[in-house]
Amino acid sequence: MEKVHAVLIRLPEVPEGSRRPVTVPEHLLTLAAFFPDEYSLDIVDLNLDRLSYKRIAKVDFVYVSANDVQKSLLVKLVSACNRLGIPVAAGGELIEKDPGSRIGVAFSILKEGVATIADFAEDFVRGAAKPLYVPHQAQNTEGVRGPRYELIKGKRYPSPARKALHDFARDLLKGFRRSFTVGTASV
Repeated sequence: MEKVHAVLIRLPEVPEGSRRPVTVPEHLLTLAAFFPDEYSLDIVDLNLDRLSYKRIAKVDFVYVSANDVQKSLLVKLVSACNRLGIPVAAGGELIEKDPGSRIGVAFSILKEGVATIADFAEDFVRGAAKPLYVPHQAQNTEGVRGPRYELIKGKRYPSPARKALHDFARDLLKGFRRSFTVGTASV
């Protein structure tokens, strides 16, 4: 059997922004681990990469996890995929609120986890994917491999040490601003 090819997409956290990500797409790498080995997966982080129609047209489906802030980007992505006849499977906060998917996704995955992703993946391979996947059992992660970091090999993400330094500097600055404000108010 030929492998199913899918692309998992990370939408930018701030739709209008062009900030580089501070972290790797941990959530998608973890979700990727829930897909069976019959799947060939790619990660596209729209903070770093452009997504072309040509690339979308080569996959069997697109998977995206989105929150409220990313709705406009999700709508654009789904529209582009629908024009190409490529189905979109989606999960995340935004889909949880609207599982009926007025957004136009083909498959809504609620409570993204081992059971729901595994059920969807199995059904998709058989050509029997349903429009809605809801967990029917406890999410058992026993025996599931960890995040699939090999999917982002060569990507331009900061090292964990650099992220830790960034977080430290951010927290330090917050503390400085707080003490400066308090100090000024007491003068």
